[in-house]
Amino acid sequence: MLAGIVALYPGGDEAERTAWQGKIDALYDRVLHSADARLREWAAYTAANRCMGRGELDRAEELLSGLSDTHRSKREALASLRRKQGRTEEGWTLLERELFDRAHAIESILLTMADWAMDENDRDRAHGLTETAERAGAVLDLSDYAVVSAPFQLAVAERDGPRALALLERLFCSLTAPWDLSGSLLYRHLDTKEDAGEGRNALIPCLLEQIEADPDCAFLRELPEYAGLTARWRPKA
Repeated sequence: MLAGIVALYPGGDEAERTAWQGKIDALYDRVLHSADARLREWAAYTAANRCMGRGELDRAEELLSGLSDTHRSKREALASLRRKQGRTEEGWTLLERELFDRAHAIESILLTMADWAMDENDRDRAHGLTETAERAGAVLDLSDYAVVSAPFQLAVAERDGPRALALLERLFCSLTAPWDLSGSLLYRHLDTKEDAGEGRNALIPCLLEQIEADPDCAFLRELPEYAGLTARWRPKA
């Protein structure tokens, strides 16, 4: 608050302003030693941004390195610092990783919300949330697996066999298709995921096991087309 007041009402000469800034810095330093971890992190993050504004990049680095990895703004602040340090590629990577992780978190939340809506027999909302999840996944340039997961969940909940099987085929295909992040507008600085290698292929048996064990998918397993579809994707002994 004091820093904001000094910025908004800059009365006095430069010496007076410098004195006030020094007092504000001293207050942040005191909070950095607080017994309350939340206050320490808030002070470290705020002080780091003040240091970046003054060009004290080494001190900003020290403060940000002390933040926990769970701090919601750490990567964004580090990205800003990297750019000021002339390490722009690293800054881009940090920003893109933050967006990538948040995008998947959004998809996961929307998936849960759609599931809850179906449990409450609110089909209109479930459909709306599913469509939102599908559009969000596409806009945020996620893999086809992420984009298709919500529609597949809805098809299973509505016992729509043909649609569920078609979407299941897409899910399997998405685990074998190359996913080159270098071609993405949003994530071009991130490492490409395991293209069509063992890493993503290994998820196919897990997905098959989940479907085989899920009582909600019992109707799907009874469809004549199911055996042929899963046989195509089941790993050969």
